[in-house]
Amino acid sequence: MLPELTGYTDRFSVRQGEHIRFMVSTDHPTYDVAIVRLIQGDENPRGPWGYKEQLIETAVNQTYSGRSRLRTAGLLLLSRIRPVLQNNSLTLQAWVYPTLAVGRPQGLLTKWVGGRVFGLWACHR
Repeated sequence: MLPELTGYTDRFSVRQGEHIRFMVSTDHPTYDVAIVRLIQGDENPRGPWGYKEQLIETAVNQTYSGRSRLRTAGLLLLSRIRPVLQNNSLTLQAWVYPTLAVGRPQGLLTKWVGGRVFGLWACHR
C-alpha cells in the first residue's frame, strides 16, 4: 500500500491578507508545499486549455516533516433499525467538512418520515 497524505483547511477560501490553517497527516517522511492560484483545472490532455496554475510566492512554500496525526479513518455508526426502514433499501453518502459544533449533535443528512427522523449525524464524544 502506498503512503497516504491527507489534509484539509480551517476554511474553504480566504481573501488577500486573511489567514488560513492547513492540517496535514502523512506517513511520508517529508512533503512539499506550494501555494498556487488555480487558473484552469482541466487535466484532459485533449482539452482546449490544459491545466494551468500560478505559483504564489510565500514563506509557506517549503518542505515539511511528515507526521501521522490520524489514528482512525471513517465514522462511528450507531444504528437502530426503525420499522419504516426494515423492508427498504437505503444509502446515505456525504462529503463532510471535518468540523463540529461542540455540545450538540449535528445532522449531516436527515429525513423526516411518518413523524420520525433518521439520518447520518456527527456527535462529539
